[in-house]
Amino acid sequence: MTSLPTEPDRRVLTLVHLGLFAALLVYGLILAVWQRDGEPPPARLRMPEWTLLVFGILQYAAVTSFSRGLLRRGRGGPRDRVRAHFLLRFAAAEAIGVFGLMLGLTGGRILWAGGLLAASLAALLMAAPTLRAYGEAFAAAQAAAP
Repeated sequence: MTSLPTEPDRRVLTLVHLGLFAALLVYGLILAVWQRDGEPPPARLRMPEWTLLVFGILQYAAVTSFSRGLLRRGRGGPRDRVRAHFLLRFAAAEAIGVFGLMLGLTGGRILWAGGLLAASLAALLMAAPTLRAYGEAFAAAQAAAP
């Protein structure tokens, strides 16, 4: 694939993407320190852990579907719609990690908290603004341009 005229946009999205990966690492470190200190956890979350995982996955799928619709019929030019597409998916993927952090800090089982962080990492990998993914998104947005 040849270089797109919007390569600077893709690079900015890549930096945001890497920053969110770093945030997941920070969440993991917070949980590791929290567990190591041996302080009793606060009152346990009142819902089954799996509901956070299911909600996170469904949210990511819904946001991905919504953002693909934005590529075809959203407002603004193709560049704006492509940026929105990736940023929305990044946020939905990161939210799963926030669920894991919240679960770990409220006394949930560390394996479930770690699982949510891993699911967030997987979702971020799927949302990566690779050359191919960015090119396909930009082509879809251009094809829908008025």
